[in-house]
Amino acid sequence: MFQDLVKTSSVGDVQFNTKADIKLLTKESVCSSSQRYQIPIDSKPNIFSCLTQYLILGNETVMKAMQSVGRSKKVVSIEPGNQGKFNFDWEVRSSTFNAFTFDYINSLASSNKENNFLELSASFSDAYADLLDIIIYTLSSLDKSKLEQATSDQSRQANTLVTQYEAYVAPITDEVLRIAKKELPSINNKVDYVIDYQFCYIWSGRKMQEKPPLSLRELAGKRYLSTQFPFIPASAQPLINRLARWLEVNSSVLPLLDSVNKSNYILSIVKQNTRFPKQENGGMSVLLRDGNTQYRIGYRINMSSNDILNHLNNNKQKLTIHTSTKTTKIDITYSGFTLISISPIYFNQDTRKGWYNPTLIAQAYKNKQKDVSGYKFVRAPAINLDESGDFGRLSALLISKYPTIQVTKKDSYTVNITPAMDNNTVADYDRLAYVIGGVVEYPTVKN
Repeated sequence: MFQDLVKTSSVGDVQFNTKADIKLLTKESVCSSSQRYQIPIDSKPNIFSCLTQYLILGNETVMKAMQSVGRSKKVVSIEPGNQGKFNFDWEVRSSTFNAFTFDYINSLASSNKENNFLELSASFSDAYADLLDIIIYTLSSLDKSKLEQATSDQSRQANTLVTQYEAYVAPITDEVLRIAKKELPSINNKVDYVIDYQFCYIWSGRKMQEKPPLSLRELAGKRYLSTQFPFIPASAQPLINRLARWLEVNSSVLPLLDSVNKSNYILSIVKQNTRFPKQENGGMSVLLRDGNTQYRIGYRINMSSNDILNHLNNNKQKLTIHTSTKTTKIDITYSGFTLISISPIYFNQDTRKGWYNPTLIAQAYKNKQKDVSGYKFVRAPAINLDESGDFGRLSALLISKYPTIQVTKKDSYTVNITPAMDNNTVADYDRLAYVIGGVVEYPTVKN
């Protein structure tokens, strides 16, 4: 019966995913002599994913071994069907990432507490981008009140500043405001346009340097304000004295204004870099399945492809799982196992590169509907952000060569099962490793 199952698996999928099926291995009349079989690794579910997963789940020896490899990281076994087909050769060309590798490490991960394994689905970066779209930065009621009071006190100075700008430089039209707001989301009116956009962003040279606008506190502390605006036109020079008066009147709320401007700026750039990755903002070139390349959000793996291959070929580094009944013993051996770390390209405010900023998600999750200043969700997320919820990111994978399985019937026979795949005979792009387990990180949980 087991012989028939194995032979069937070489031509199609094997429904070998229940404990009842596994128990066929321990029956008296499974085979009558020693056998060796090769199982195609593209069978899904196949004998490797089903049998090894059954033996791993709940096996204390395996769990201890996985944790010893992971050291301080909690390695959890991967759900059936996702252990195989991990394309470890991620460097397919100079500065080009393997799309198959990208799709795996960019999976959305969640813990199945009932069965104690990691479920992989969809795209983590897509779920992340959807969350960014429903985040805003807001002030608490108290901070809003402070700002409104200060605004009424300085309205004369602000109106004079706008009037002089339109008289000396150019009219501020709705189209001008729209363009400015696209670059700096904090631009909501003509005062914002003159101070935050023109003075702090354009005339300061920060836009040219691809840096955030000058903070208002930086300006307020400068003795010679004119030196901060090297690109101010001659016609706008009279506005500097008016800006100095405005800063003096608003000195008590400058930290609040800076907080709003900076927070909205960061959110805007992170959203842009996530939705529209390119080389200039930290995106990476990915070789697609059809041979074309496309820029995707950036990831790093802590080992080169060659180093990973060397680890996989180290047959001295092996993990063997033993299980038995009164009459049958089953051994599964994972050779060349190693733990690889996966890191997204974190957002860097100074360079404006990178896409991953878990602080935005974590703060919005923490703040919920509290009356505090900070990031918040405008509506409840469609995904569960709780610890061990649906929004997990793979931060490491425990991989090995495809395992070998040996079934020994006491005083009778031995069956050896090996994968019909050799990484030395396939193109680099298609070289595969077996995933034993993974480490998941939740952005809303402090690690």
